[in-house]
Amino acid sequence: MATDSKEAVSTADRPLTVVYKAAASLVPDPRNARTHPKKQTARSQRRDELGIRKLRIVLIGLGVNTVLSTLGLGFKKFPRDEKRVRWEINQWAVEAALARLGDRQLTTAEQREVWNNSRSPHKVAWPDWWTEKGRS
Repeated sequence: MATDSKEAVSTADRPLTVVYKAAASLVPDPRNARTHPKKQTARSQRRDELGIRKLRIVLIGLGVNTVLSTLGLGFKKFPRDEKRVRWEINQWAVEAALARLGDRQLTTAEQREVWNNSRSPHKVAWPDWWTEKGRS
């Protein structure tokens, strides 16, 4: 993993290299917080001895749907209705975003946009300066 931005830029240009190694030749790194149980290591060694090589790659979409639902940021409302489908942002995410504003206050148009796209706007702990409650 890159430790600084210069190294990150230089490694991004290199092609991916895959090196196959026998499971028995792998040595655990004592700094690794996760260690594999002996039973799992033994299974891997048996697979290697039998010449079994499996690589499972799970692809996950990187669109808005995946991010919002996986992280629990929002709820997709009317998913099967092309004309009404939309995402509503969960209460905790709205509150967290507002807390990050610091001293900055949203305009009334921005407030309306946030209100209209909040999943449960009546449950959100709005800041004292918030004026657009319940208006569309």
